[in-house]
Amino acid sequence: MRKSCHSRTHFLHAFDNDGVLKHAVYGGGLSGILAFKVLHFQGWRACFAATITATDDALGNGVRPVRQWGRGRAADQTGDDTVMVDGGVEDNDDSDLRSIDLATLSGVLRVCDVELLLLDGNGPRAAFASRVHEEALFCSISCGFHCRGRFMLPPDWAMVGYLHATDDALSWCHGVPLAPGMALTVMPEGISEFTLSPGSKMTLMLVPVARVQRKLTELSLRSTPPAGQALSLFNLGDDAMPLVRHYQQLHAQLGQGGGLQAEETERLLHEHIQALLGAGPADRPSCSRARRTHYLIAQRAENFMRLNLRRNIYMNEICDAAGVSERGLRYAFEDLFGTSPNRYLSMLRLCAACRSLSMADSNRRSVKAIALSCGLWDLSRFADNYRKVFGELPRDTLMRAPAQLGQPA
Repeated sequence: MRKSCHSRTHFLHAFDNDGVLKHAVYGGGLSGILAFKVLHFQGWRACFAATITATDDALGNGVRPVRQWGRGRAADQTGDDTVMVDGGVEDNDDSDLRSIDLATLSGVLRVCDVELLLLDGNGPRAAFASRVHEEALFCSISCGFHCRGRFMLPPDWAMVGYLHATDDALSWCHGVPLAPGMALTVMPEGISEFTLSPGSKMTLMLVPVARVQRKLTELSLRSTPPAGQALSLFNLGDDAMPLVRHYQQLHAQLGQGGGLQAEETERLLHEHIQALLGAGPADRPSCSRARRTHYLIAQRAENFMRLNLRRNIYMNEICDAAGVSERGLRYAFEDLFGTSPNRYLSMLRLCAACRSLSMADSNRRSVKAIALSCGLWDLSRFADNYRKVFGELPRDTLMRAPAQLGQPA
């Protein structure tokens, strides 16, 4: 077995003085999740900065726009709104799903990087639309592939959202099954881990954490969710149907590129926090003991894989790191990811190579160098597998990648 390492280059999302979305790239040695901080957006001038030190002037004005990735992207502006639409979103039709590269999908939340791993061997197909409105980011997402994801919110941002559709046999968050009709609240503490099934649809709102804390204090005299955790999942019952309809309306409006109403952020936040505070123990999903055990096994195994992607990794090493037998390891991966540890490791390498190729400077790095840095020693097999999953050869991805930061694209 020969496997892959993490990308060393990451997204920097920037908006110029006119509010038009630009992409830039910076080099970094972070393996996994990046936390981005909002510096400004139109009225509050927008720019998403990562774990590097940069001035507002350097990010907003000094960075040249580089090539946009993904297909069918359109940008528009209406008043104080900035709209970015990648494919249409229609509730009952997957025909608008488009092939979108991992680099583009990783920036869907804008304020943080989402690391995605394909689980079904199909290329990433999705549709998403986002709009910045009243100092919040509204986002609708339709996912057409089985994926594993991780992200970490910046310290000053929180997320609320609603799952319109998903397969609870395949989708979970920290091992807890995700089901249609479920709402979520994510506070900025640690890494959030999830899987989503093909056909999953959700509507999200990212909002400054201070607004969430103020709303919690206003409605309950507390500044943290009642569960006392960074992540809160709860099912919306009949008494929360107004909130369900509100999320459904938002999903349709975002997909169609329509405008949002005044006080939309305040209204949605108020309704969501009210439902959160009103949710009882029966409304909160739980994780069975067996699923929790499998989740911890897979987590230990995956951490070992990520730390050693540059070299050959053997099954007995993974089992030792996870503290289980080979049979126990296979059971855990089949339960959580629907695939074997070997297959998971192969996809981990391919996706890492894809991210590196998408963001590398073709004048400085070659396909061979990137493949070898990901532990992919058989270059012909790598090229063949890469084309099957992503629909193009590795060199095509590399040649489409942007130039180095500050250089013409």
